[in-house]
Amino acid sequence: MLCDGIAPPAMTAAAIRGVCAHNDVGAAVQRTALPAIAAGILHARLQRDDLLFEQGVLASCAAARHVTSISFRCTSEQRDLVVDRLLRHMTANDELGTEFRKQKEQALRRALPSSWNARFRAEQRMRQELYGTGHAYGWTQAGDYAAIEEVTCGQAALWLEDLRSNLLVIFADQQEVVAVNESADCGNMLPAIGRVRMPTILPQLPRKQVHLTCGSADEACNAAGAIGPSHGDRDFETAQLANLLLGRVGGMGLLGGWYRAHGLAYECGAVIEGGWGPGLWKLHAVFPRKDEEEQPSGIPEILDRFLNSELSENALEAARRMWIQQRLLNRSDAEGRAAFQVQARFLLARQDDWSRETVYSIHAAQVKDVVARYWCGQSAELHLQYKEEQ
Repeated sequence: MLCDGIAPPAMTAAAIRGVCAHNDVGAAVQRTALPAIAAGILHARLQRDDLLFEQGVLASCAAARHVTSISFRCTSEQRDLVVDRLLRHMTANDELGTEFRKQKEQALRRALPSSWNARFRAEQRMRQELYGTGHAYGWTQAGDYAAIEEVTCGQAALWLEDLRSNLLVIFADQQEVVAVNESADCGNMLPAIGRVRMPTILPQLPRKQVHLTCGSADEACNAAGAIGPSHGDRDFETAQLANLLLGRVGGMGLLGGWYRAHGLAYECGAVIEGGWGPGLWKLHAVFPRKDEEEQPSGIPEILDRFLNSELSENALEAARRMWIQQRLLNRSDAEGRAAFQVQARFLLARQDDWSRETVYSIHAAQVKDVVARYWCGQSAELHLQYKEEQ
């Protein structure tokens, strides 16, 4: 639209991803939920930023197990503004005490067992059995109530300071994807980070699996968990295809088809955590508590069927297509390209070498082999059965 013969300046859609490595990813930190508390403080500050709001910038912040991610949807012209506001919020201490108390209260509510649904209860029990409470992956990100109670405002301040020192900022628009840390004009605003070394997740654990049933007041969950591949493992892509076939999205794949045929579960799915270390590979089905007695042992039967029946080329082709479409869709805008550059530089510490040829080089025998290696052959004492009440 023209006004007095003057066209408005062209704006280029862009995205900015800020990613901070956690210096400490041990079990003690996971129990305290400190990453989530600090990320909550930063998220609240970004949401209250009137300048970003007036400029139409959308911002968010969330903590994962190894990294804290900050996302901005903006224009190319707003890059310097966004970076400046982000750094200001990461160092501000004016209202830290009040902000910390609010976020700690929310963390305590999330850690109350009474607030957990059946699927969350199952995941927590699986993690403790597979990894142990002394391992970083032995806890969900909700943490432990008693440990969260001991967290102090000073610890949150130090955590935010560490995040700033490890901040990598990726900028992407339609023309380019760059690490702002490496830009000549960024001055001393950002730490000089090129690639980040992946931490070693200790102790190394033998492969094993656990099957269990957990219940809450209204629902129950049949679940199975195994120590899965890390994102950098050679067979990660093959495991991803296997996960799609088993049922990555609720109601799809072998898992969804089996429960749908029996008319039992109202939610089911398969997930590979796949982070820096050997994360959880889990299968689950949630159903009404009143139907608990009617539940057959579906997940073991599904795994057995997957391994002992022929995997059709049509099913494998459908999984390949879905995986490729997801990758292409994720790269179709600036936000997706920024996220992939983060993976290449930060999570994987290598360039993202995914290609269509890579996916089509994976055959049915490889897919079945990766499921067999992660889900079969464990000794009897590591194959556990639990039934847990509220």
